[in-house]
Order: sequence, then structure tokens, then C-alpha cells
Amino acid sequence: MTSVEPGRRERKKEETRRRILERSMDLFEEKGFDNVTMEEIAEAADVAKGTLYNYFPVKEAILSSYVQKYARELKPEVDVIIESQPDTRSRLVAFLRFHARWVEDRKDLMEKYISYRITFPLRSMRDTPSRSGFDQHTSRILSLGQDAGDIRQDLDARALSACLLSFYTWAYFGWLSLPEAFDLDRIIEQTVDLFLDGATAKRRGGGT
Repeated sequence: MTSVEPGRRERKKEETRRRILERSMDLFEEKGFDNVTMEEIAEAADVAKGTLYNYFPVKEAILSSYVQKYARELKPEVDVIIESQPDTRSRLVAFLRFHARWVEDRKDLMEKYISYRITFPLRSMRDTPSRSGFDQHTSRILSLGQDAGDIRQDLDARALSACLLSFYTWAYFGWLSLPEAFDLDRIIEQTVDLFLDGATAKRRGGGT
């Protein structure tokens, strides 16, 4: 009897966590992030306020967990992109555009998420569980590119992914700040080009 009890407790905790996430996102999308209180979330999720704070200390932590959940569930979409695109460049562009469409539908929420994450950037870099998980998919695409000979092999795919995402993050910040001034699809193409080709000007006639 006691051997199964820890498993039951973990399942109950996971179910509570899932319910909090689902009810929170419903409220955020219905009323706007700033207009939702932790008390409302606790009531909607049918948990005590103290229980809610045991899972998530602030609303932004709920949003961060939701983004992590989204990233974990991306594998089927990434599989389709890998199978439908012929090379690393096109896969990266297609994947980043896919992500951009998701962000565009949740722009206000993503602004809150980004603001929360950049309050502890070093912890995010050191602590893998606190990351979004988005980098795992770009690392996978780049690793396949290394196997195909598209991408240099003397650097770890995870390090290359970090470089790519640092480029993309700044472009992404610009779009979030001034969306009317940025063509996000074009920014993504330029970001991938900069990452793969560098900033060196290409000279005519094949010279270097």
C-alpha cells in the first residue's frame, strides 16, 4: 500500500498543477494578464490560495510554466518541419516562423513572460529547468545540420543554438517593442542569414 502512495501523490500534484495552468491561461486570455489576481486563479482552479502559492509564487511563474509546457509539446511540429524542409537554413527559418505565429497570437502575454525572464537572466542560463526548452528544438535542427555537413562540427550544437537564439532574441525584442516598424518574417530570415553567413560583406566576382 505504501509503495504506491508516492506515485498517487505525484499524480495528484501534477493534476493540480495542470488545472492551475489551464484555468490561469483561460483567465489571462479572457480578462488580460494585469486584470487577473492570484485569488481569482485559486478560485477558478478550485485550490486554496496557500496551495496556489506553493506551486507558483507569482502570476508570471504560471506564464513561464505554460511556455515551458508549449515548448515540450513542439516535437511533432518540429518533426514535420524537418521532414518537409530540404536543409538547415530552411528548417531554421520555418521553425522560427512557426514560433513567431504562436507569439503573435499571444503578444501581450509574451511581453509579460519576457519581462519576467530577464529579471533573472543568469539563473535562467544556469538552471536548465527554468528555461523555456525552446533551445532544444534549435539544437536538434543544428545537430542534424552537422550530420548533413551543412553546419560546422567543431562546436557543440547547444552552443551554436545559444548563439542563434541570442540573435533571434534581440530581433524578437525589437518586434515586441515596435511591432509596426518590424516585418517579423523578414527579421527571421535576416537573423538566420546572419547566424549562418556572418556579417562579412560578400564581394562580387567570388572574391573574399
